[in-house]
Amino acid sequence: MVNEYREAATALSLSLEPVVPPPSIKSRLLEAIAPPVPRSAPVFTRLFWAAAAVALFGMIFVSLRHATEMRELSWNPTSAAPNAHGSMRCWGPSVVFTVSGLPQLPGGKVYQLWHIGSDKVPVEQATFTPMPSGELVGSERIKHKIAAGDLFGITMEPPGGSRQPTMPIYTFTKY
Repeated sequence: MVNEYREAATALSLSLEPVVPPPSIKSRLLEAIAPPVPRSAPVFTRLFWAAAAVALFGMIFVSLRHATEMRELSWNPTSAAPNAHGSMRCWGPSVVFTVSGLPQLPGGKVYQLWHIGSDKVPVEQATFTPMPSGELVGSERIKHKIAAGDLFGITMEPPGGSRQPTMPIYTFTKY
């Protein structure tokens, strides 16, 4: 009996002509559920832009401060690479360098940058391979703080680098 009523109810609703309600019903229904609230400029927006301006000023200030601390250094040759020369720029913990006149790398070797602090212990940095022109170009974020008197050196090492230099220093520069 329930199935018969279910079928009759379905047939009844499908037999009626569809009716479109007037648009005013929708707006009255929405107002009854959530009446419109007058909005002003949110305080959050003003605070956000004020904080963004302060952050931008801070980044510009820090950037300008680091720009004045940049040092330009020259690479010095050693007996292992008497023709080595180039430059290195240091600011904060970052260095960018260019070296020419290094010996050609044999297969299975890379150049490695070293940072030698006041304790005279070489700290391994990244490894690099020369460009097709033979010039060695690289940039690195130094692992330890750079201080006056620190040395940077370049050696030839196995791929992936070494924990300690295994070859002579080909060129060096003093901070």
